Amino acid sequence: MVGVMTDFDTYAREMRAFVRGDSRWQRRLRMGQAWWRQRHGHAMGAFQAPDGNRIPLGSMVDGQAAENGANFISEQAFAAAQASVADKGDALIDEGRLWGNLLSSQPLAFNCFAAFAQQPASLGPIVAAVTDGGMVAVSRVCFEYSPGRGEARYTGDWSAYDVYVEGSTADGRPTFLGIEVKYHEDLHGKPARITSRHCELASELLGRGVTADDPCFRPPQEQLTRDRLLVHAHARADGFARGWFVLLAPESNEACKAAIAAWQDDPGFIALTLEDFTDLLDQHVAAEWPRALRERYLDAPRQIDAHLQREHHLSEVTTWAARIRDELSGIGAGCPVYFRPSSNGVAMISLDPQRPQLGEGGLRDLRRIAQAFPALFEHYCMRGPARPTPEKCLQSWLIAGALARGRRLLPLEEKGEELLFITDELPLPAMPGGVVCDLLAVQRSTAGCSLMVIELKSQRAMTRLVEQVTGYAALVDEHLPAFAGLAETVLGEKLPDLDHTLRTIVWPATTHATDPRAAELAALGIRCIGYTTADDGRSFQLT
Repeated sequence: MVGVMTDFDTYAREMRAFVRGDSRWQRRLRMGQAWWRQRHGHAMGAFQAPDGNRIPLGSMVDGQAAENGANFISEQAFAAAQASVADKGDALIDEGRLWGNLLSSQPLAFNCFAAFAQQPASLGPIVAAVTDGGMVAVSRVCFEYSPGRGEARYTGDWSAYDVYVEGSTADGRPTFLGIEVKYHEDLHGKPARITSRHCELASELLGRGVTADDPCFRPPQEQLTRDRLLVHAHARADGFARGWFVLLAPESNEACKAAIAAWQDDPGFIALTLEDFTDLLDQHVAAEWPRALRERYLDAPRQIDAHLQREHHLSEVTTWAARIRDELSGIGAGCPVYFRPSSNGVAMISLDPQRPQLGEGGLRDLRRIAQAFPALFEHYCMRGPARPTPEKCLQSWLIAGALARGRRLLPLEEKGEELLFITDELPLPAMPGGVVCDLLAVQRSTAGCSLMVIELKSQRAMTRLVEQVTGYAALVDEHLPAFAGLAETVLGEKLPDLDHTLRTIVWPATTHATDPRAAELAALGIRCIGYTTADDGRSFQLT
């Protein structure tokens, strides 16, 4: 089972987030919301197909979760949405999308600005940064607002701002922001009817003659143009010193990124990325909700990226493990050496107790390794500075013993089980940064077969160790088919279905007959093994 890997679209289908009309960036955002829903334990919703059938969709929450406000990151945002619906008047609010569609920009607007609706002044520093000091004070924040739907003195249509922010300049003159929020939308919806009023306002704003067939009235510009015209007409009709149109969207929204290029010379058009907005929130808001906002809308899609990176990484590691098995079998017999597979080649690693874990990685010419092994081993593994730390010594001792005994990690085995060494120092991309597993093994017993993550430490720092071993085991379970493929490749045999991944900590033994933390760790599902170092510093006793 070499190169087992889940590709982008396959993963989307597994998450029930594959919609044929999505572009790749849209599918990524949809998968991110499906991931967020799963992480927070919300039941999956469904959409109604043209034939009337309801089809499960990972980026939807079900009716009960929707009613309970699952689409909102805070009670404050949920309450603001409920209040807007109750008092919507002639506002156009799609309640189905608002409550149940995790990709909808309507709940995103409430999630971003609900806290400021109650305390408008607190938005002032953020607005000042966005407008380069043009607007410094905020007196009002509301949602789905239009100064006058259908009124000829504005645009004569039903355009409205997702979020409306009213305030003033440093010298007290009235100003406002009309904010359009986008997330997954691609700006290619059905165009509205363009009237002579639209053309009149566009000609004023753009300084040229504009007709109804002008590119500014065609997707993807059409909605942005009408919103920008509403700001223009609103400022002039109601005596504002200044008005700005703000497009708030994630940087990954390729449609918005392309559309704003046409407005880069317009000082009244502000393109604000969701990333920059959340950075401003971090600077100016002490509450917890900005973190929740970032986690849901920005970090969740990055989790999809990390998942696929791990799948690719494991596929590459498995490919090199197969090459080690096929091309380096028997090479280095009798030498304290171990060939470790990685994503970019092979590492030649010393198991000598004087130079444990010393070696060279990224070796790709396996024929050269086979032909010139003695010289390469001497060069890479025996000439460098000795760094015999307790962890490295223990790791090399365990691996050397396993390789001499058919890969069995006998010192770590309990009665009735067999532990087979698979690999060590296996890094995985994760958010943030990455994680590494000291030892990965397969446990066989009469109860079944499981992978085991083993952490080796020279200090008894329990909290950190529990986080490490638990975090890595969760990633193994997330990528179980890929890890099973790696284990099968190393062992050269098919494994039965794997149970959940086991966790073991190996750390310094105490003077007690039973480790004082054993029961506490067992309650967390973690086995602990103590070790003592022999007087020669080269061997260990495990208890």
